[in-house]
Amino acid sequence: MRRSGELPELLAPAGSWEALIAAIESGADAVYLAGKKFGARKGAKNFDDSELLRAIELAHLYDVKVYVAVNTLIPEMEIEEVARQLVWLYEAGADAVLVQDPGVIRLARELVGDLELHASTQMTICSLEGARWAADMGLKRAVLARELTLPEVEEIANDAPIGVEVFVHGALCYSYSGQCLLSSLIGGRSGNRGMCAQPCRKPYRLLRAGEQDDRGRPIKLEEVSCRGRYPLSTKDLAVYPHLKKLVRVPIEALKIEGRMRSPEYVRVVVSIYRKALDAISRGDWTPSREDERELALVFNREFTKGCIGGADRRDLVSTDRPDHRGEDGVIWFYLPEPVEKGSEVFLTRRAGLVYRQGPRAGEMIPVDMKVRWEGGRPILEGGISLSGGKVVRAALKADFSMVPAIKRPLSEDQIEAQLRKTGGLEDLSARRRKAPRRSPPERSRPSISIYVSTLEEVSGAAEGGCRRVYFEPVVGIADGRRCRPEKTGPEEVLETLHLAREISDRWDVDLVWKWPRIVRRRFFDFAAPLLERARVVEVMVEGVGLAEAVSAQVPGMRVSGSIGLNVWNSSAVEALGPSFQRLTLSPELSWREMAELLVRSRSLSYSPDLEVLVQGNVEAMVAENCLLSSALGCEVVAGAGEDFWGIEDETGRVFPVREDGEGRTHVYNAVELSLIDEVPKIVDMGVGSIAIDARGRKAGYARKMAEIYRRSLMGGDLSGLKREAREISLGGITKGAFLRGRKE
Repeated sequence: MRRSGELPELLAPAGSWEALIAAIESGADAVYLAGKKFGARKGAKNFDDSELLRAIELAHLYDVKVYVAVNTLIPEMEIEEVARQLVWLYEAGADAVLVQDPGVIRLARELVGDLELHASTQMTICSLEGARWAADMGLKRAVLARELTLPEVEEIANDAPIGVEVFVHGALCYSYSGQCLLSSLIGGRSGNRGMCAQPCRKPYRLLRAGEQDDRGRPIKLEEVSCRGRYPLSTKDLAVYPHLKKLVRVPIEALKIEGRMRSPEYVRVVVSIYRKALDAISRGDWTPSREDERELALVFNREFTKGCIGGADRRDLVSTDRPDHRGEDGVIWFYLPEPVEKGSEVFLTRRAGLVYRQGPRAGEMIPVDMKVRWEGGRPILEGGISLSGGKVVRAALKADFSMVPAIKRPLSEDQIEAQLRKTGGLEDLSARRRKAPRRSPPERSRPSISIYVSTLEEVSGAAEGGCRRVYFEPVVGIADGRRCRPEKTGPEEVLETLHLAREISDRWDVDLVWKWPRIVRRRFFDFAAPLLERARVVEVMVEGVGLAEAVSAQVPGMRVSGSIGLNVWNSSAVEALGPSFQRLTLSPELSWREMAELLVRSRSLSYSPDLEVLVQGNVEAMVAENCLLSSALGCEVVAGAGEDFWGIEDETGRVFPVREDGEGRTHVYNAVELSLIDEVPKIVDMGVGSIAIDARGRKAGYARKMAEIYRRSLMGGDLSGLKREAREISLGGITKGAFLRGRKE
C-alpha cells in the first residue's frame, strides 16, 4: 500500500511495443499491457509471449513495473489454458496480473500463490465490501469503478485492507465496466471478452409512449426531440486540473486509459501527468493551460472531470457527436476552395506532439559488468544504474561449462515440462479428468423464479405457478441526484416487503428481496438495517462482497447471485459458491458452455444451485448517467410519470430504458430472450432453476409467462408454447448466445 508522503504510482497503457517505449520514456512508474489472449482490449496490437518477455525485461531495466491484463471472462473449455498462462506470467516476472473472473482468481491462488493480483475495473468494485472481498481472495489492489465519487474512493482507500487504483484520464464506458452486455446481445461481440463493438458511440432516437398494454408494451411510440443524437456517447475523463485533490487521498495508483491509443497519445498524456505529479511533490504546481491544450489536441471527445472530480451525472456524456474534437482555438489559415460560412473546423493534430520527448527519452542505461571464468564456467558480476540513482547489483555463476552454442526454439513439450515444475497444473488436469463426463440419466424438474418490480407483478408471478419471486421494489434515496426526488423511507420499504410476503405466503412462494444491480454506500447503509425486519427468506445481490456483508448483518440469511456476478466457469462457482444459495449463469454463455460448466460443478465439494435466465429483455447496461435528464432536462423527466421510454437505433430496434431509485439508467435488449423450446435441453443439463425477467412488464405478463414455462416443464407442446411466448413478447424473441454463442 502507498506510504504517507509518497506520490501515487503513475500507471500508463501499452497496447503496442511503440506505446510501451513511449510510456517508459515519458516517466511512467508502471505500465499495463496484455498478451494476445485474455485481455479486455483485443483490438490493440498486444504482445505475443516473446514480446511479453522483452517488454518485462525492458521495463524492469528502467525500474518500471509491468502489470499484465488477464481480465476477460473465461468459459469452461479455456480454464486449463488460462491456468498455464498464469504460471507462465509468474515465471516471466510480471509484477502483477489484472483479473476480472473470480474463477481466474481462484486458479491463480491455487497454482501460483506468490503472483500478485489486481482486481480489474471490470470486476465493478464500488464499495468497501467489494474491496474487502478482493482482499480476502488474496488480491493486493482493486481498480475501482469509475463512477465513484472522491469521498467514496477515500473511504475505501482508508478502510480497505487492499490498495486502490483509479482512472484519471481517457475514454469512459457508458455502462459500469463489467456490466455491459449491449455489444454481446446485439451482435455477439462481448465486451467481457475484449470484443466490444462500441454501440454506445452510435446514434439513437429517443422514444416515448404515454400508455402501455397489460403486458407492459408501449401502445404508441413517438419520437421526443432532445439534445443530440448520441445519448450514450461519453466524454473523455481528464482529472488533470484536480490532481492535487487526488494526491491527498491514499490512492495507490493513478491510471491512464488508452491501450487502443497511439504511441503519441501515450507520450503526451503520460509526460504531462508525470510533470504535474513531480511538481505537486515539490509543492509548486498549478494547472498549465498549455498542457490542457495538448491533452485536448492528442485526443478528446470533450473532457469531463468525471464522478471522481465531482462532475454532475449529466456532464458525463456529449450527445452531439462521438469522435475526436481536438482544440477549438481561433486559427487563421487558407483553404484551396470555398467552404460554407458557419462550418465547424477542429484542430485535431499538431506535428510537434508526435516528437515530444518525455523525461526518459534518449536516456542511456549505464552498465558496469565484468565476466570471468572458473574451470570453464562463466561468472557475470557488476551493476546496472537505473533512474533516480538506484543501482542493481547482480552476480551469476553459470551451472554449465561453455560449449559451442546450438540455437533452436523450445518445443511445446519442453515448455509444458517447465510449467509443470511449479506444481499444481498436474493436479488441476487430473481433477478435471476425474470430473464426471456424463449426466445422470434422470433429472428433477427445475423450479421457476421470476424477477418483478411491483406488488401487482408479485401477485401475477405467484398466481402463474413460480417457486420464488425476486422482488426489486423501487427504493428512492434522496441525494439531490434524482430527477424525481421523492424519498422512500425505511418504513415504506418494510411495508412493501411485508405486503409482498403476504402475497407469496398465500401462494406458498419464496420471497427474495432483490437488491439493485449496483449497490454503493448509500443503498447499503439504507437497506442493511432493514434486513432483520424485512420478513424475506433470501436476498439477491449482483456484486462481490455483498453476500458476505448480508450474512454478517443477519447470520443465516440466504443469499443468491444474479447475472451481474458474471459466472462463466466452474472455478468461479467454486470461488463464489460458499457464500451463495444460488448463482445465475451468465446469459453470454452458449448451451454447450453451460453444459460443460454444470458437469464440472458436480465434482465440487460444494456447489450452490445453478440457475439459467430463460425469458425476458436482458438487462444490457447500467449507467450512472441519467440518460433522460441528459437528453431532456430534469424538469421534463420529473413530469413524465410512468411513461415507457426507449432508444431506437439505425436499424429500427427499440431498447427499453428505465430509471432506478437512485437515478441510474438501465438499458434492456430490444429483443426478448426466449428459450421455451430449449427447455428439454436445459432440464437435461441439470440446472436447479430457470428464471424469467418480468420487471416492468405488469402482472399479466408475469402470470402468463410463468404458466407457459410451468406447462413446458410438464411436457406441454413446445411449438405452441413458443407461439404464446412470442405473442406477449416485447420486440420479438431470440435465443441469443445460448444457441449461436459469441464471436471470438
